[in-house]
Amino acid sequence: MTTQTLEYRAAKILRNGTIDCEINHPEFGWIPTTLTEDDPVTFELHAKITADASASSYQETQAEFESILSRRMIELNATAQSAIDAQTPEYPPFEQLTFERQRAEALAFQQDPASPTPSVDAIAFAREIDRTELLSKIISKVGQFESLSCFIAGRRQYYEVQLNSASSIAELDDIEFIFN
Repeated sequence: MTTQTLEYRAAKILRNGTIDCEINHPEFGWIPTTLTEDDPVTFELHAKITADASASSYQETQAEFESILSRRMIELNATAQSAIDAQTPEYPPFEQLTFERQRAEALAFQQDPASPTPSVDAIAFAREIDRTELLSKIISKVGQFESLSCFIAGRRQYYEVQLNSASSIAELDDIEFIFN
């Protein structure tokens, strides 16, 4: 007996393309099952039900849409943060906490070479390099990081607008976050 000859009832086409229904099994009677189009056992019945106008199509709820939108926003923010983190993997967290201070001192020095730079001075001393050489390196890295972080922020904002403009779960699912 092929699946084409099986009786079915209460067929509901789900968002992912599978079909939940009950089939009248010759030995076990009515049993609930899920049909997929790529399952060699159920693909014929899946095609039959898909073509049958009486099968109810999936209708997403507002709560489901909002839940998936929220999940995608969390995914977007995590992906953006990962893109930034990938650029600073060699720095431990305690050292990253000094970056803003180093940046402020280096930019102040760039405006006025007489500006005090106590944090940069301490780092230059510990590294045994000239403070102006270190300040130059910091300024260069600041420029690179600011360009990168602005790009990542802009892309994240772009995807946020796309997510907020989506009107269906399918549209939400189609948005791919690319940060390179």
